[in-house]
Amino acid sequence: MSAVTSRLSRQQEKKLRSMLGCSRLGLLFKASVHGYSGAAFHRKCDRQGPTVTVAYNQAGYVFGAYTSRDYAQTNQMQQPKVAFSASLSALEFGHMNIGPYPNQVTLVYQNAFTNIGSAYDPNTGIFTAPVRGVYYFSFVVFNPYDLSTGLSLMKNGQHVVSVSDNPPGVDTEDTASNAASLLLEKGDQVCVQLMQNRKVYSDKFKRNTFSGHLLYGM
Repeated sequence: MSAVTSRLSRQQEKKLRSMLGCSRLGLLFKASVHGYSGAAFHRKCDRQGPTVTVAYNQAGYVFGAYTSRDYAQTNQMQQPKVAFSASLSALEFGHMNIGPYPNQVTLVYQNAFTNIGSAYDPNTGIFTAPVRGVYYFSFVVFNPYDLSTGLSLMKNGQHVVSVSDNPPGVDTEDTASNAASLLLEKGDQVCVQLMQNRKVYSDKFKRNTFSGHLLYGM
């Protein structure tokens, strides 16, 4: 049986290698040999790393596409798995207060009990988008004292939404939350900041949390 060969000329292949910065290209799939169905394509090309697709039309034009990531078995590009949830502290005993400060400051949710994809940094409190896509974020604030508290969700230093609680009434304990779906570019950063002259409380029950996950890539 003869070997399956590409229709690319040596000059075309050399130009592609130069553009992609690789030393050689290996042929994975040829429709005239392996079949013209999508299933046939993915049987040969899924999870093979960076891939170049070359096609020809009846007029003789050559065109194609390049992906730096694997094709997935779902016949789509693999979407990264990104999800996190964190509480302000990992306290098992006692409690702690953060603030008040004269300026708005980023809260560091140190106790990350889920951090798939490691896009959230528990050392800085900042989430950095690994890919362009729509992300969902939520945050909860608990206030047990006769003092005001308030938090703001920030995207690249710009305010998105806030949640606040004024001095509690008879029950002396209040919980508030807010959430938003945001379109982020790769490298965009999201965090929660404590409003100026407010304070936030944490204890072993972990009632102050910050969470987010990727809904879908764009």
